[in-house]
Amino acid sequence: MLGAMVAPVTHAVQTLSVGWKESEVWAEWATAAGAVLAAIFAAWAVVREGRLLKTAQEQVQVSQQQFEAMQEQTRIAQAQVEASVRPVLVFLVKGQESWLKNVGSGPALNVRYGEPTQRLKPLPRPVEAAGECPCGPLTIISAQQVNVEYESTDGTNYLTTAQRLPDGAYKHTVRRRDELGAERTPAPPPAASSHP
Repeated sequence: MLGAMVAPVTHAVQTLSVGWKESEVWAEWATAAGAVLAAIFAAWAVVREGRLLKTAQEQVQVSQQQFEAMQEQTRIAQAQVEASVRPVLVFLVKGQESWLKNVGSGPALNVRYGEPTQRLKPLPRPVEAAGECPCGPLTIISAQQVNVEYESTDGTNYLTTAQRLPDGAYKHTVRRRDELGAERTPAPPPAASSHP
């Protein structure tokens, strides 16, 4: 009877030990399968991240192109605003007088003129768009070059250089002062005050 009771317990112990060994094998297989799945997931994540990185880089390039286009549009708008207020002074000779004529679209303010080797003389008034102003007697007409510095209403500074040609006519070059660098003509000294 005891043998009959021991036999099922022995059989149960043997089954458990075999099951334990089988569960160790399954655990190893499960671990290996988990590692394979983790590797597959990691590879998928790398591919996905690579695609996301490429998409992000493309978005950065598009944003940079849009920014550059915006800068170009801003530059064009600024040029249009400048053109709408830009004075352009040219040097003319009428009889025995020298004149400045504004062929630009805005008034010329703080006008100074003269030969490059001398201090520039201030013109007493602005030269309106399409306006003219006498600036001196015949002595300046004999100059080989006349410089005229002036400002627009937006504060941009310009220099017109009138170079005398052999036939007596003048070739004009107009530049913004910020393009000139060291070529700028020195300003005249302030007028002396008569007040004590």
